[in-house]
Amino acid sequence: MIKALIIDDEFHARENLHMMLAEYCPEIEVLGSAGNVTEGRQKITDLQPDLVFVDIRMPSGTEGIELIESFENRLFDVVLVTAFRHYAESALEKFGLEPAQLVLKPIDTEELLNAVAAVRRRIAGS
Repeated sequence: MIKALIIDDEFHARENLHMMLAEYCPEIEVLGSAGNVTEGRQKITDLQPDLVFVDIRMPSGTEGIELIESFENRLFDVVLVTAFRHYAESALEKFGLEPAQLVLKPIDTEELLNAVAAVRRRIAGS
């Protein structure tokens, strides 16, 4: 099982992603979710997930990216979730992520499955 956390400022986006993961990705165990960066940082520290689904753009700008950057020795993988592709493309390179680790809103099932497969490959390779 891959332990995951969902961080997104939109309640319905968090719930939708959680439901999609439960239905299509049985290898993902969602440990919890957070609606902002402060709560997300605390949950990452407390729950030690293998994977964090994070919205790039929350109310004050590029908070999702700043959250990921704040972990110098990041022990979790990342899937970027956003409605804004142009914010995500530079973040993929910055964090050394595969293009498949970007999921655009509204979430497409195939994109989600590709992102989870990319994470499985990365975890298997480490």
